[in-house]
Amino acid sequence: MVDNELRYYYDLFLESCNEKLNTAQRIRQNIGKHRTLEQNKLLFGGMGLDYAHNFANPRYLHELGFADADILSVIYYAFDRSLRNVMLNRPIFVWNKSDLLIALRKYFMDLDREKLQGEFDKQFCKTRIHIEDTLMLERSTTINCFNRVLESANPSNLDWMSGYGVYITKLEQEMCQYWYALPQVTIDKMANHIVDAFFHGFLSQSRTIGNRTNIRIMYAIGQEALAQGIVEILRRRGMEPIILMPSSIAYQGQCIMDHSYDYAIYSSLECYEAQKHAYSIAIERYHEYIKNTCGFIRVGTFGNEVEPDTLSKYAYHPSTDTLKIYNSMIAENRGIESNLLKPDTLSFCSVVFPDKRVGYDFQEIFDGFSKLNTEESEPYELIQEKLIGILDKCDRVHLVGMNGNVTDLNVSMSQLKNKGTQTKFLNCGGDINVPHGEMFTTPILAETNGVLNVKEIFLKNKYYKNLRLTFRDGLVTDYDCDNFSDEEENRQYIFENLLNSTENVPIGELSIGTNTLAYRMALDFNLFSRLPILLAEKMGPHIAVGDPCFARGEDSPVYNIYSGKEMIARENEITMKRKENPDCYMNFHTDITIPFNEMGLFVGTDTKLNEEHVIIRDGRFVPSVANKLNKNLE
Repeated sequence: MVDNELRYYYDLFLESCNEKLNTAQRIRQNIGKHRTLEQNKLLFGGMGLDYAHNFANPRYLHELGFADADILSVIYYAFDRSLRNVMLNRPIFVWNKSDLLIALRKYFMDLDREKLQGEFDKQFCKTRIHIEDTLMLERSTTINCFNRVLESANPSNLDWMSGYGVYITKLEQEMCQYWYALPQVTIDKMANHIVDAFFHGFLSQSRTIGNRTNIRIMYAIGQEALAQGIVEILRRRGMEPIILMPSSIAYQGQCIMDHSYDYAIYSSLECYEAQKHAYSIAIERYHEYIKNTCGFIRVGTFGNEVEPDTLSKYAYHPSTDTLKIYNSMIAENRGIESNLLKPDTLSFCSVVFPDKRVGYDFQEIFDGFSKLNTEESEPYELIQEKLIGILDKCDRVHLVGMNGNVTDLNVSMSQLKNKGTQTKFLNCGGDINVPHGEMFTTPILAETNGVLNVKEIFLKNKYYKNLRLTFRDGLVTDYDCDNFSDEEENRQYIFENLLNSTENVPIGELSIGTNTLAYRMALDFNLFSRLPILLAEKMGPHIAVGDPCFARGEDSPVYNIYSGKEMIARENEITMKRKENPDCYMNFHTDITIPFNEMGLFVGTDTKLNEEHVIIRDGRFVPSVANKLNKNLE
C-alpha cells in the first residue's frame, strides 16, 4: 500500500515528465524562435543548479521512498534530455517518450519493474535506427546545429548560447566574453598554431592526408572566439570543419557519476542486436562522409578542483553480465567505424586552456599556458632524440619512487633487430598533443612486474589519492587508493572508473614527459589536482593502462622525424593476436604520471652487457644532453 505522501511524489514525478514532453513539443513548434539565456536558465537550470533535489538524483528518489530509484532516475534523466534534443533538432529522441510515459503511469500502479524495463527496451529497439542515423549525420556532416551556433556566436549578446540546449553557467558566459576580449592577434596566433599542429601530425605520424577534407572539431562552451579562428583558418586551407557537441561544465561531479552507466540499461540481447543493426545501417549510409574525415581537433578547458565522487549505491549499476554486453557493444561499434575511419590514417590535435575556476591567479596562469601551448618544440624534440638513443640500448627499465611514493616497477621493452634503422621510442613534439614534451614506447608484457604509485592524480574526470597498481607480467592484478575509508569502496572506484570494469588490464605504454616548464607552473600554482592528463602526462615519467597508442593501426610503419628510424614497438602480446581475435582490444588508454618530485629513479638496463643508463635520479635528468630540462626543476 502506497501512503499519501509517496503517492504525491509519484504524481509529481509523472507531472514533471509530462511537462517536459509538453515543453519539448512547444519548442518543436517554434524551433526557429530566438531564446534568451534567462529562458535557458528556466528550461535547464534545474539539473545544473540543484541536482541534490532533482528526480534524476537516485539518492533523492530513494530518500523520498521510491522503490526502484535506479531505473527511475535513468528514465527521468532521459525525459530531462528531451528538451535538449528537440532544441538540437532531434525530434526522434523525443517520440518514444510518450509511450514511455504511459508505461510509467502503469508502473506507479503496480510497481512492476520488469514490465517497465521491457517497455524501455521496446522503445530503444523501435527508434534505434532513426537515432543512430541522426547521430551519424551530426558527426559526419555539417548538417547539425552546432555549426550554426558557432557561426552566430558574438560577444555583444550571448543569447545565442542557449542554442546548445544545455544550461549555460555564469562562468561559461564570463569565459566567452574573456576570449572575445583578447586581441585578435592573440587569437590568430593560437588558432594558427593549433591548425599547423594538426597538419604536422600527418608528418610526425608518417601519414598522408590525401584528398580528405572533413575535420571534426570539439571545444568547450565559452571558447567560441578561438573555435571561430580555427574554423576560419581551416576553411581558407580548403578544409570542411564539422562541429561536434561542445563540452559543458554545467553537469559534472555527482550527476555525471550517477548516470555513467545509463546507456548500459539497454543491454539486453534484443537491444544489443538492435544497436548493432542500426549502427551498421548508419555507417553504410554515411560511409562516404566518414571516409572523407582526416582527423580531429579538440580544445578543452580545466580549472576545477576535483573531489572524489563515487557512484551512489542507489544509482543504476549493471550486473557483470550486462556490463560485458555493454562493453561488447561499444567495442563492436568502434571496430565497425574504424574500418572506415582508420586510426593509422588520421591526425589530431588536443590542447587545453585554463578557465577562471583556477582562482585569483587566473590571468597569470592563462598567460603562462597560452605561451606554453604555442612554444616551438624542435629544441626539446632534439633533446628527446638523444635520450631515445640512450634508451634504445636497453631492454628493461626500472622505476623507483621517492618522497613517500612507493613505486617499484620493472618494465620490459622490445628488442631491436637493426639499431641503425629501428628505434623503440616515438619522439613526440607539440602537434598531436599540445604542449610538446613526450617520448614513449609500447612495453613487453612478460616480466613487467611491480607496483606503480602516485600520490594524487586526476584521470578521466576522476580524482585518485595515493593510487597503487600492481602488475604481474604486464597485467594489473591488484589495485587500491585512499579516496575513501572503506578499502572495498576504493577498489570498486578504481575498477569502474580507471580500469573500465575490466579484469587483467595490460600496461599499454611507458613514457617520459619532458615538459619541465609545465611541471614548474603546476607546482608554483598548486594545479596538480586540477590538471587533465593531457598536461599531466608531460610532467614526468608515466605508464598507461589499456591499449597501446597504436591500437588498430599497428601495421602502419611510423618513423621518427629527426633520426628517420622506424618506431617498431607498436604492439604487445595481446594486440599481436588481433588478426585471429579482433576483440582483443581494451578500447581505452589512460596515462598515469609520476611527477618529478616523486620520481627517485628511472634507469634503463642492457641486460646482455649488464650496463645501466640512468635517465632520472632524485627528480632530475642525469644525462648532460638534458641539462636544459633541469632548469625548471630547481
